[in-house]
Amino acid sequence: MKSQVAYVVNEDPVYLEMTETSIRLLRQHNGTIPVTVFLVEDTLQQRSAGFIDFCDRWGVRIRTCPDVSDGYFQDNKVHLGQCESDRVLVLDADTFVFADPEELFATYAGFDVVGCTNDWVWHRGYRADLIPGNPVPLNSGVLLCSSRFLRSWTKQMPRLHETLRTGGRFPALTRWLYDVSASAYNREEFGVTICSRVRDFRTTHFADADCKLLKYKRLDADLARFRSCTKIFHSYSQHWRRCAARI
Repeated sequence: MKSQVAYVVNEDPVYLEMTETSIRLLRQHNGTIPVTVFLVEDTLQQRSAGFIDFCDRWGVRIRTCPDVSDGYFQDNKVHLGQCESDRVLVLDADTFVFADPEELFATYAGFDVVGCTNDWVWHRGYRADLIPGNPVPLNSGVLLCSSRFLRSWTKQMPRLHETLRTGGRFPALTRWLYDVSASAYNREEFGVTICSRVRDFRTTHFADADCKLLKYKRLDADLARFRSCTKIFHSYSQHWRRCAARI
């Protein structure tokens, strides 16, 4: 089975720097696995020229894409539907890779979608009954997907994102999303969770030793040992520079 790693990023220099760091670390552990960056073009094209050169040097494929969002960047993850591999590891820019991604593909070979649990939601008043079936919310910053799930997920966005924004399908969840953020920003992650519950998709969560998401109440402890505690560490953008300084 073919596997690959994929990123979706715009031309903001901050996120390009994050993506470069993630790719450099990844290539230290695997120099041959296909890596694709879906580069969403905006008004900063000239600033991305150096990033495109970087990707060429590191054996990374660039696929330039139009911005299909209406102000909600996460809609651009629809471009992931162009991935051609059987298994895809989707990484946000603010990730740090400390092992060969092939190890994750081997460990979770029997699953269609694997992600970290979004523990922070419980500290913001989330209730399990806001989504039918009471699934544990997935974080979408690191997702290991089968091509079958990836096609299903991307086919449903951005329509599902818009439904979650307007409250047309899960009104109680939408009200909670607006309690957390004035723009209901986190709706994309709940879209992943909802998509993972349909059909017969096999879903599980990463063990911390394989992928670790910065914990809500363990910030200092996690930052102190993130290099040694997991294979992939997802820092959140606001804490990325503190982590990068420790590399």
